[in-house]
Amino acid sequence: MKFDIDLLNEVAERYEKSRKEQSLESPSRRIVRMQSKGLSSIAAEALVSNADAGGRQGELLQERIIRSNDLRPTWFFTKGLQIARSVGRIVVRNTSGAMLGHGTGFRISPRLVMTNNHVIASADIAARSSIQFDYAYDVAGSAMQEFEVRLDPAVFFETNKALDFTIVALDEVGATRTADRAWCKMIRESGKALAGEWLNIVQHPRGDRQMIAFRNNQAREPVGDFQHYDTDTEQGSSGSPVLNDGWELAALHHSGVPKRDPVTKHILKIGGSAFMPGDDPNLIDWVANEGVRISRIVAHLDSLGLNGSKGALFAACFADPPMGTAFAEEGTRHRAPRPVSSDDRARWLFELSFGPVNGGHGHDQPLLQVGQSPSPNLQSPPMTDARSKSALAVPDFRTQAAALMESRMAGWRFRSEADIAPKRAAYYADADLTKKTGLMDRLRKLITDTHQPINSYAKARIHYLYPIVDVHKDRFLRSLYSGVKQAPAEVLAEELATIATVDAELAAQFAGGDFSGLSNFESASGESLDDMLEKTSNKAPFNCEHVVPQSWYAKKDPMVSDLHHLFTCEKDCNSKRGNKPYFDFSDYEPDPQPDPFESVTDRCGKSGFADDSKQGFEPEYGKGAGARATLYFLIRYPDKIRAQDLKTVKARLATLLQWHQDHPVTAWERHRNQAISEVQGNRNPLIDHPEVGALLKFF
Repeated sequence: MKFDIDLLNEVAERYEKSRKEQSLESPSRRIVRMQSKGLSSIAAEALVSNADAGGRQGELLQERIIRSNDLRPTWFFTKGLQIARSVGRIVVRNTSGAMLGHGTGFRISPRLVMTNNHVIASADIAARSSIQFDYAYDVAGSAMQEFEVRLDPAVFFETNKALDFTIVALDEVGATRTADRAWCKMIRESGKALAGEWLNIVQHPRGDRQMIAFRNNQAREPVGDFQHYDTDTEQGSSGSPVLNDGWELAALHHSGVPKRDPVTKHILKIGGSAFMPGDDPNLIDWVANEGVRISRIVAHLDSLGLNGSKGALFAACFADPPMGTAFAEEGTRHRAPRPVSSDDRARWLFELSFGPVNGGHGHDQPLLQVGQSPSPNLQSPPMTDARSKSALAVPDFRTQAAALMESRMAGWRFRSEADIAPKRAAYYADADLTKKTGLMDRLRKLITDTHQPINSYAKARIHYLYPIVDVHKDRFLRSLYSGVKQAPAEVLAEELATIATVDAELAAQFAGGDFSGLSNFESASGESLDDMLEKTSNKAPFNCEHVVPQSWYAKKDPMVSDLHHLFTCEKDCNSKRGNKPYFDFSDYEPDPQPDPFESVTDRCGKSGFADDSKQGFEPEYGKGAGARATLYFLIRYPDKIRAQDLKTVKARLATLLQWHQDHPVTAWERHRNQAISEVQGNRNPLIDHPEVGALLKFF
């Protein structure tokens, strides 16, 4: 489902209500309940606030607190590791097998898995989706080898949009393979998360390898069907189990809670200004999280009167699970081949924060981890098989792509303003940007003279675009026109696999980990790698978009390999745009945030005949970046666009300049610009100095 302001307002309303309402329980009853759950520190705080000063009740309660143990027993970690093996990464695919997005899911019985309705909304989606278990790190900090299990909605499928849950069966093979594991037992009774209690969430944030958030999510009083937990953190994962300190399943995480103005009720951005339609949802000020109470989900399922085989499967959710094996007990049996650190130290990787998921109703910020991982790739986004396994005619090259991407991203950093500022100043030192007369000529000469070296298209795309230039701060790529995320190594794995389908020699090289052919390969038929990339570009879910279409300049160098107008893009969005010039349709309003679970064509933008009776394309996402890349091209290559296309561009120049103004330069664009300058020498002045857009005379 799409980004939903109304839903966020409902979430915020519930949260604000929870903050105002006081518990109906007496202070002494609440304190005793807290102590019974081992929450002595919370009970002590309540005692200070509520016990009768000098009264016998206060004395008795105080004595109990002194005698109780405020420490957690060591089984807390062992039990947590056992429960963690029930949690997996949901992989959602479209009808052609292309990966649409990720969520988190977890076993609630030997056969059933729970996640959010907004992750898997229908039986059709469930039938083409799967869950990956053991997508985690072992005790040495190395990546384990995950295994993927298909879902079988024909056996069991129940969903509810209001409670935002979906329960679906594992297929028979998957149930057998996970039979020795624990699961998150369902409990009918309420009261599994007391106000003030610390909650633990096992999750796959951003679709990354499994992490745990604990001691940073504090429960509040529930409101109706929902449980809130305060947090000051950034990132989370839809469909995660919310567990109390006894590892009982208390809630199903589903949304972040935005901060609102207490008077106007406007959702607020970081800094205090109102969030408006068209604003970047990443800027929303998130104050808490919301989960759906398990007791309410159980009550709903009880009301359905499930019987027969479905009733038996549901009844199994209340059985005591086996103790199961923990990740620590698995040793290195599942470890994927991967280099380990030279210092030979093992590290615990914990997420210190938890919040809304990008694919649900949340935002998207970098993950904070303790320490430094044993290898650069351990902090890189994960890889998933973005196509149906049965569709692979050649190896998917996931391991090879991971190795190559790790070497390409070694030392990678997101270029900050501190990195950029001195280099930007030096680059324009002699350009005199304040003088309008002759400014276009000065900038054109500058960016042309400094465009060195000129790389091949294949090298620009594979060696620089995917692993360095286009990578966002969270180490993911995003499709230019839809905003959908994909890991760099996933994109590269698809590139390797599709290239290998047209040349056996390259396939053999890639399988052996030899990538020298990516730089200078020419097939027996005389095809260059550039030619082969173009031939196979529509086979992989993601490919490379030329913001200024290749047909406009006959695919000639240096235009075809100029990184300033090359962007990672979903192939279906790329195809939908085709070679149509940008246009702003009067009847089309892009969503403020694209949703990774909508159909691809719906989330790319509008394509068709424009108001001027010519073809046009308005993207759902990335208008500012696309406009600035096009304006750069007009400065750099004024005479390279063929006449009929240049005429249309001239007629729509005002649209490009308006998008440039309406969609300010982002930190990611500044990173891109700096990274490109390190690769090919020149810079985009519209990114470095947005004000020059109003000073330049393009035609």
